[in-house]
Amino acid sequence: MSDAIPSNTVRRSSCRRLQDPASPGRSSQQQPVRPQGWSGKTPQEILARYQPGKAPPLKVLEVLIKLFNTQHTALEKTVSHKTRQERAQFLRRFFRDLKQKAGFKTVPDPRNLGQKHIHAMVQVWQQEHLAPATIQTYLSFLRGLAMWMGKHGFVRKPGHYGLSLEEYQRHESAQRDKSWTAQGIGVEAVIAEVCRFDRRVGASLQLMSTMGLRRKESVQFRPFLHVMPFSETGLPAHQQQADRYA
Repeated sequence: MSDAIPSNTVRRSSCRRLQDPASPGRSSQQQPVRPQGWSGKTPQEILARYQPGKAPPLKVLEVLIKLFNTQHTALEKTVSHKTRQERAQFLRRFFRDLKQKAGFKTVPDPRNLGQKHIHAMVQVWQQEHLAPATIQTYLSFLRGLAMWMGKHGFVRKPGHYGLSLEEYQRHESAQRDKSWTAQGIGVEAVIAEVCRFDRRVGASLQLMSTMGLRRKESVQFRPFLHVMPFSETGLPAHQQQADRYA
């Protein structure tokens, strides 16, 4: 997307970009601090200290979360803090629910998790009428857990657990137009009203309206840093449509 700002601002942004620190999601300072006793040891060596059947299962789960929860399940990158929190909360609840809701007498060690456990919890989710998107997310979190333990392919497709297509297929198309315009709301009038209370919030709303940014993108947008000349975009010359880009 294009935007116009004074040329002297562009030159200043170019210098600032060279000094900008790494993304918080990838910064080593943002990674969980390992206990001192884990120093120099591989995940396998750390897990070997917790013998199945002797170590408390939920303790083993916490070790797995601390070791691997920053990892993406498919790509070589870290995941957001939101994803880490939601995945950790789900896994803790999943193992508690095996006993409290699925009827198992004991909570299994995560390394001994079996297909019967997943089958039982899927039945619980069906009884609770969870949304298809929620079920997909839960199975994705379990795939991540299996991957941490080297069990790639352990979590099967939803149909293997007796889920019908309607119970796990995401429905992306909206049933009705939820936009402000469709609801008869005057966008510019609302933004102008907001600006009278807080011009920064109003500016963020204007960015979302004009440039199609999502809320987080708009809130974090910094023109002095994020607007740059075309030469810095890395795009081929035939794609140039403006001199400066956000």
